[in-house]
Amino acid sequence: MVRLSTSAVALLLAGLSVGQSFGRFGYSSLPSIPGFRLSPAGFRSSSDGADTLKFPSELARFKATEVSDRSALYAGPEAPGMPSKIRVNLRAPGFSMYFPQGMKLTSGALQYPHLSWAEASVGPDVPTAKSPWVLVSFQDKQPPVLFVFEQGPVEMVTEGRAADWTISTRGSYTGWVRVCLPLGHFGSSGASVSLLGEQIKEVLKSIAVWAAPTPSLVDFEVRSDAESMTAVWTFDRPGALVPPAALLARAGGYPLQILSGVKTTGADLWDGPMTMTAESKLAIKFPMVRVPLGRSLTLGAVPSNLIASASPFDVPSLSELALTSLLSGRDHIVQGAMDTVTEMFMLQASLIIEPHTQRKLPFSAVGAGADLAAAHALIEQCRTLNAGLVGRENPMFAQVAWRRDWYSWLVWAEDQKTSRRASALMAVAGALCTEPERRLEAAMMQAGLAAERALAIYRERRGFGNGRKDLIEPLFNVRSGLYLTMQNRFVDSLMSEVRIVSDHSVTAETTPEGVILRFNVDTPALGMLAFEIGRPVTASAVSNLKSLIGKQALGRLTIDYEPSGPGECVVLLKSPGWSYPLPALVAPPRYSEF
Repeated sequence: MVRLSTSAVALLLAGLSVGQSFGRFGYSSLPSIPGFRLSPAGFRSSSDGADTLKFPSELARFKATEVSDRSALYAGPEAPGMPSKIRVNLRAPGFSMYFPQGMKLTSGALQYPHLSWAEASVGPDVPTAKSPWVLVSFQDKQPPVLFVFEQGPVEMVTEGRAADWTISTRGSYTGWVRVCLPLGHFGSSGASVSLLGEQIKEVLKSIAVWAAPTPSLVDFEVRSDAESMTAVWTFDRPGALVPPAALLARAGGYPLQILSGVKTTGADLWDGPMTMTAESKLAIKFPMVRVPLGRSLTLGAVPSNLIASASPFDVPSLSELALTSLLSGRDHIVQGAMDTVTEMFMLQASLIIEPHTQRKLPFSAVGAGADLAAAHALIEQCRTLNAGLVGRENPMFAQVAWRRDWYSWLVWAEDQKTSRRASALMAVAGALCTEPERRLEAAMMQAGLAAERALAIYRERRGFGNGRKDLIEPLFNVRSGLYLTMQNRFVDSLMSEVRIVSDHSVTAETTPEGVILRFNVDTPALGMLAFEIGRPVTASAVSNLKSLIGKQALGRLTIDYEPSGPGECVVLLKSPGWSYPLPALVAPPRYSEF
């Protein structure tokens, strides 16, 4: 097989980056909803033992008509008592259903559900007063469900007998109904008047939250500096749901800061706390280093046992190859190996159509393969960083980022290990970017990984049961260095103020005269070394060089050279004074998930 050039590999990738984020909402005919389990038959709280509220018949022929990572709209046929649309927005609690011909639900509970509103509660065969909301409570201990009628007050009634109850609107209600859990996943019995009264009091405390219109995003800003990213989402009103990932990340070891005001609801879910913005902005600061463009010039020889090839379908070897490529003295065949694995992956990978966008993507509906695609995103980002390029697209990164869930900030995948592996690789890849939006995606995934680590403790403290899970931590030490949670010597070695951006394998050592550079040539052909360096530098030939001309402008040093013959060439760099010593070379870590 003839290997493609680097530019040809770039062209092979170029057509893949245009698309639409879909997060958890891709591929499915019905949405995944925080706090609920929705199926064609009906819906229920995702708490253990909760009763299902069933539709008159199963939902059929539903499909997504609008999809993003934050929201989705699904539509199907109209029928009496049935929803014809289902809408989910992860900036708001619960979900909404559109009923064109009234709402009718059934329950298999042995004892009748209670219907409550602000002034009272009723049992079977007694309609509620007209109310903009009605709470459905069960006589056993489970979360009550709130229905908010967006088109105005309605009456509801429960009819039937044990194990066959019907809960329906009276009259000709047509419109949207929001469904949410005002007490969260905390079980609460409605078996007595006093207990029902307590439930109503809790609902009234936050009814403005459950009944308020969903805030709309009107502006977004992201700022980057040497050690952080700050993102500001501006809405048309307060009351946007704060992603649980942002709230739990600190407890999981990643100290992001929420800079804007928030307010809790007390209606916490198994999926995470329900907290809303107290103002029209959500501002978050993410600690994160900014790795300069080019390969870091370091002191010392490169170990001879570093990886120089990889399988295009093996995440560990791809990750190790990518990190090895960041060394200034890495073997010259590493760059070729990176181009080869990209080419082979693009030619051999199975591409699966995402039904809403009709895009062919290198992972399945359940996310299988997302981790491998993320490893190739890391390969491509290292290629871009090494070449000193700004603003170059990374199509594989974009495609995996389309799966990033707004609620958890993790790559959405059915298998938890695949999700964490893909998210971790994306966190590393994005940290090597210069583009603020791509860096933000990476920081959010790093926060999501930390938040998932804290989620088990949160669940235990909320009394939701033992949520502990064995979580993999791919490239944990590298991520800790990139996101400033722990010092990492390899990451420190990437921060040299002298960066090589030409495709040479260069090693360095310090002497009293200056910095000695060594590189090998196979032929006496003319060549050019290129460096990013922010101080005045002069270059002179030391050995095996017929001629050498150094030119410096706008922070870049180029050295045109002509070797005397094949072999090692030596150059001396002199500066009025190195403000910081070059870091020592540190070999990249082996791939690990622990």
